[in-house]
Amino acid sequence: MNIYAVNYDRVFEYSIYLYLTREKKCKHDEAKNLIKQMEIIHPHEYLGNLDKLDFGSDWLPDEAPKQLRTVWDKKNGFEEIYNMIYEYVTESDRIFFLGFGYLKENLEVLGIKPSNSITRVNNNILSRKEVYGTAKGLSKTKITNIENLMKSCGASKVEIKDYSANDLIKEYFDI
Repeated sequence: MNIYAVNYDRVFEYSIYLYLTREKKCKHDEAKNLIKQMEIIHPHEYLGNLDKLDFGSDWLPDEAPKQLRTVWDKKNGFEEIYNMIYEYVTESDRIFFLGFGYLKENLEVLGIKPSNSITRVNNNILSRKEVYGTAKGLSKTKITNIENLMKSCGASKVEIKDYSANDLIKEYFDI
């Protein structure tokens, strides 16, 4: 399983850490080692591994903010990583969006665009895939809009819930 985190922070890693230490009663170092072994890729870079920089720390290495990029920087060297993400999404049966803002630009760079015809839906990157996601704090209307967008892209099943990443991890995964 490959995990692509387009956020800069380590919310996903920290959610897994909380799950392992609180729910599964793993020791601090054991949880960090398990997370370190996971294939979590931050295409826009991130603030650093949990084993080197504690979550919520006030201190950041001087180089951390300089290496962060945005989706609009994709023309400057992002093509390779986004092509890799596109391949993994194409080959996957289930796609999970955790703590994802559903920003139009982030969706488009992944090849997720609304389709207006049956022909385009069948050729869409989400065609016949199950899509699950978090939308913590969003209104029911916004969640419905996100679900409709995913369905318009050909997803066979869509469940976007007012969950935290930790809630979704507990429901769908056994780490």
